[in-house]
Amino acid sequence: MTREEKVFSVVIPAYGNGELWKVAVDSVLMQDYPSIELVFSDDGTPGFDTEVVRQYIKKGKHENLVRFDVNTLKQNMGTVKNLREAHKRCTGTYLTHIAMDDAYCDVSVLSRYAKALEEKPEDVLGVYAKSLVCDEKLNPLGSVSFDTEKAAAMNGMTAIQQFGELAHRCCIHMGATAFLRDEFTQGEDFDTDFRLIEDWPFFLKATQQGRRFQFLPFDAIFYRNGGVTDASFASPIKKVCCEDHIRLYEKLILPHLHLLPWRESLGIYGKYAKDRMDMEAIYGTLSVLGNVQKVRVGIKYFPAHLAVWMKRRKKLWLLWLAGLVLLLMCGSMWGALIYTVALLLAHWLRKWLGAQKRD
Repeated sequence: MTREEKVFSVVIPAYGNGELWKVAVDSVLMQDYPSIELVFSDDGTPGFDTEVVRQYIKKGKHENLVRFDVNTLKQNMGTVKNLREAHKRCTGTYLTHIAMDDAYCDVSVLSRYAKALEEKPEDVLGVYAKSLVCDEKLNPLGSVSFDTEKAAAMNGMTAIQQFGELAHRCCIHMGATAFLRDEFTQGEDFDTDFRLIEDWPFFLKATQQGRRFQFLPFDAIFYRNGGVTDASFASPIKKVCCEDHIRLYEKLILPHLHLLPWRESLGIYGKYAKDRMDMEAIYGTLSVLGNVQKVRVGIKYFPAHLAVWMKRRKKLWLLWLAGLVLLLMCGSMWGALIYTVALLLAHWLRKWLGAQKRD
């Protein structure tokens, strides 16, 4: 079977957002790849009418759309489960995803993906290209969703080195990534331990298992700025995203920091500790680690944990230091010890009362 005869499955996951899906659908239908399968999967949007989408696709489709499927879940299940359901409906040789509020940059994106997938090294699981950050009207803002130079440098990295980059942040955009579907489905699909974050856990697990990702230097996606990750902390769904964020660190990053240089692992742990403290100050406990596990990992990365704690508690730190100096000047070591214990007890009591108030 030649590349031109192989079907390219494109998944559009959707939820809410009015009629923004039309832009994504149009950008798929305009692709010049000869055999396209479009799978549109709505995540239980109230009042969603699958027939409206079907008729829109029928009206705008060309001969290269060999099959399409429109489905809506009975209830909102989250991004991860919605995508897993969509994957079951895909039949193509190639697989990619595009968000309902994004669009392809030109008509040749799928063709470029297919060519790169046929030529990729065996240890490469997926290929990805540039995502251009846009405003709400999909006008480019003059930047990309990641550091292009670093993305190009990742092509020369091992899987573990790519894991190190991904441990800092999700530097690959799933919407601009394509796979051989058989290779994708041989893995565990997107991890259902997470509800809204599908891409970062997937890339982390793949690199831990020795699979790499290859950057392609062309513009692929007009990426509409915003979404759940950029939502206000007052948004109800933001807490779910924060829970996913902390769980990702504790499940997929912290247990594998030994694979990275010590200095780098300290920096990553420090970011985790800061994010956890910031998010838990708003939402309460988000960590899935037990108290013993927290102590163990805190001791292991004590310098980073102490630095984050001191930065967050500047007033407490300065108050303790000033009081300690005064007591030591008076020659009272026991007084300094009692003062330190009392100050810490007062701090933890205040924190506990704050948590009770949130509950």
